[in-house]
Amino acid sequence: MKIINKLLNEKKYYLLKTIIIICVIIIIGITELISYFYFKSSLERIIIDSLVALILSLLLIELSFYIINKKEQQLKDQVDQLTEAYKYIGQINRKIDSILDLDIHYLDRSRDFSLEESAQNIFFKLLNLINAKAGYCCLNDPLNYCFLKSELNDPKIKKIFKDLARQKIRHFYLSPVNEHKEQFIKLGIDPNFLNKFHLISKPVYMHDKDIGQMILILDNQENIDEREKNIIRIFSFYLALNATFKPDFKVQKV
Repeated sequence: MKIINKLLNEKKYYLLKTIIIICVIIIIGITELISYFYFKSSLERIIIDSLVALILSLLLIELSFYIINKKEQQLKDQVDQLTEAYKYIGQINRKIDSILDLDIHYLDRSRDFSLEESAQNIFFKLLNLINAKAGYCCLNDPLNYCFLKSELNDPKIKKIFKDLARQKIRHFYLSPVNEHKEQFIKLGIDPNFLNKFHLISKPVYMHDKDIGQMILILDNQENIDEREKNIIRIFSFYLALNATFKPDFKVQKV
């Protein structure tokens, strides 16, 4: 791509450089003709002066266009950086909006939200927010709710979810972390699958009480940084809160 861009830049300035060089040759020619006829300079001196002037002019032209190209590339890099920054800010704003959208009304008994309905809503919001390809969430007794959502047409996905959920992993594992990847392999996950996708297992708990487990599958191109981990933690906590804390917000009549 860089080679193509370089060729395009050279083509872009080729006409301008050609015009400048022709103008320089004409100016040198006129100058040397004046020197020959008016100042009676020798032919050898005129030829040497013309060559020196032409070489210096060509070097100056090349240097000028080199600087122009460098400045243009710097400007392009700055524009690209700004574009990436705006994209990043947009992603952060979207994530903040989604987190803020987890408002307290899902915990309101006066509304017609069942535990299963509100838990599913919370979990699916998380999948959309982190661009997960698939997700599985199981909430323990006495709820016994399980949700599965997948964009992947792979029959192995359901088996992976069920096998991991059955083992009730009590740690926050992320397969991009080498030691966590080894743990997943020990738990029976195919290493080839872990090379193709990011696998995340996050327990859902409130204090010391196990509430359930979330298992997420992301494309291996997705970045999992500390912000993403904290978002997963927030949604995990909200799932636990949703399952254990159901206050009645109805207005009591006196």
